[in-house]
Amino acid sequence: MEAGNTHGILSEIRKKTEDFMLSEGRRPRLLATTIDKEQEDYTLKFIASSYADFGFDVDINPASQTPEMIARSAVESDVHVILLSTVPERYQTLVPLVIEALSRLGGKGIKLLVEGDISSENRQVLFDMGVFDIIGSGRVEPDSAGRLLDTLQSTH
Repeated sequence: MEAGNTHGILSEIRKKTEDFMLSEGRRPRLLATTIDKEQEDYTLKFIASSYADFGFDVDINPASQTPEMIARSAVESDVHVILLSTVPERYQTLVPLVIEALSRLGGKGIKLLVEGDISSENRQVLFDMGVFDIIGSGRVEPDSAGRLLDTLQSTH
């Protein structure tokens, strides 16, 4: 994101968030959570706070949730999006478990964002599983948020 264009991009995303709120009666809601990680995830919290700045309602789960706990929390909280973080070598085994639990618990339409530095080969595997987008570790992705809002708006 270019420094000179930051204000315009943020304004555009906030406008999309407001449009979503007007059509849905509430803001888009995101659940930020870690899976199979014991330590605090400050990168996850940084990205989650950026989504709050974009106008999303953000919930943050306690550390080290199971796929079932994440899916249940997402469905019970009626979120639109899960922002998921785990150790890189575990994404390919844990993401399908989250997706399966969401499907089983009635959260099939919930979009999944994955946070982390993931190789291009593994990124494609995650996309093929149904992950909406992958956010590089420690980066705020306004374009991803804009695409996400466009998708949410068209599916609700």
